[in-house]
Amino acid sequence: FDIMIEVRVIPDADRILIRELAQTLRQLMGRWHRSIHHQDRNYHGFAINEPFESCLNFYPAFSQATNYSEGMACVSKRIANKPEPGESEFLWGYIDKSGKQVIDFSFESASSFKKGIAVVSTKEGYGYIDPSGKFVIPPKFRLAWEFSEGLARVTVETGQMAFIDRSGQLVFSVPDGGWADPFSEGFANVRIRGTDGEDRWGYIDQTGKFAIPPEFRMAEPFRHGLAAATRGIETGYINKMGHFVWKTTIPADLLPKMKQENK
Repeated sequence: FDIMIEVRVIPDADRILIRELAQTLRQLMGRWHRSIHHQDRNYHGFAINEPFESCLNFYPAFSQATNYSEGMACVSKRIANKPEPGESEFLWGYIDKSGKQVIDFSFESASSFKKGIAVVSTKEGYGYIDPSGKFVIPPKFRLAWEFSEGLARVTVETGQMAFIDRSGQLVFSVPDGGWADPFSEGFANVRIRGTDGEDRWGYIDQTGKFAIPPEFRMAEPFRHGLAAATRGIETGYINKMGHFVWKTTIPADLLPKMKQENK
């Protein structure tokens, strides 16, 4: 979160109070980093912020950058040699908060670390590395996403959606699955293609079984026991039994537009 303190007039008697407040905030909040893109020069840097104190360092060699997570940020740089057809012109690696490279620039894509693991990709596919840069799950998937509640969604070689555990073992697959958000409160909202060719959303549990049948035109992850969902002309919030606890009716003139957006 951000804290902004605007001071228009500071009487001399209040300067000591302001200074003490700044010191307290600094002790409580420490330092944090965020990625900043320099629009004019087209490179990224990092702002290191503290209350009433800031500095900004830019690294022109970095073409793209993410925010810091677990002490590291993943950054990319343009490779020197011209890439082969089908290869990326950028390679990704990781730096620490001092800007020092800690994991080599050897990945075609990379993501932030979360709970000691990050998704990266190479020519072989997508896999997962630890903070030393070592693969803990080999790059054998077509696509891969971050872990949530112990499971991660991947696309296997056949093109089918599946979920793996942190050892890389396949836990279950989702036939006809098109999309799934990360697990939240024990459920994952999943989009599948029905026999009629229409997409439907439902919720699976951590065994891969549908806890709430795929009968919704839209379904969001659960938060605090409720999830936003749309079924037919009804839209609102459902509980984990799949029942609406609050709903309203979609105006008829909006239905054609919603159907088009959901395709």
